Amino acid sequence: MQNLQSLYENLTPTAKRTLAIGGTVAVVGTLVAVAMSAANPDSSARSAPSKPKVEAILTDDDPRSMGLDALVTQIQNLQKSQYRMEQAMGLREKEKQDDRTQQHVNELEKELKELRNSLA
Repeated sequence: MQNLQSLYENLTPTAKRTLAIGGTVAVVGTLVAVAMSAANPDSSARSAPSKPKVEAILTDDDPRSMGLDALVTQIQNLQKSQYRMEQAMGLREKEKQDDRTQQHVNELEKELKELRNSLA
């Protein structure tokens, strides 16, 4: 122990820094290597028997109803519903505008009657 201490004390500051950095890298590298070997999935995969890959699922349902065709149909239905809602909103807006116009016409007719009465 005394030999190592005296050897370390005789080193230059640059050599001490290099030794400290090298030692740190060696310790961290060792820890990473141990962690990688412990977490290696290949060793556990080799010991366990592999399960066969499922390639097809058999169901009583129509497989097209579960795929892209079903999504396309849903999107088309949503677009039709949106179009119908936009048409309904447009009609309601027209009805509101017609009501406002009719109210304005009624007010003008009243004013016209009042003017006729006042002139007569």
